Amino acid sequence: MSDELTRTGYEKGSVMLKHEPYVPTAIQVGEVKDEYGTTLGVLTFGTEDGEISVYINKQAADVLEKAVDRLQHALGNGK
Repeated sequence: MSDELTRTGYEKGSVMLKHEPYVPTAIQVGEVKDEYGTTLGVLTFGTEDGEISVYINKQAADVLEKAVDRLQHALGNGK
C-alpha cells in the first residue's frame, strides 16, 4: 500500500494518522520534579519543525519500552 494523504488523515501502510509523521533529527532525555516532588522524565524529539517534549512517568516508560521492543522486533524481521 502506498503512502497517501486522505481527507481523514495520513495513511502509511495499515496505520491511519492525522498527518505525516515527524522525522526526528535529535533525541534528548532529561528529568524534572513536579509540584509534589515526583520525578518525571522528559523525552524531547527534535524535528525540522521544532521540538516535541513529553513528560514520562514510570508507567509510561514501561509502555514505551515495550513499544520500542516491538518495533525493534518488527524492524529486525524486515517487516
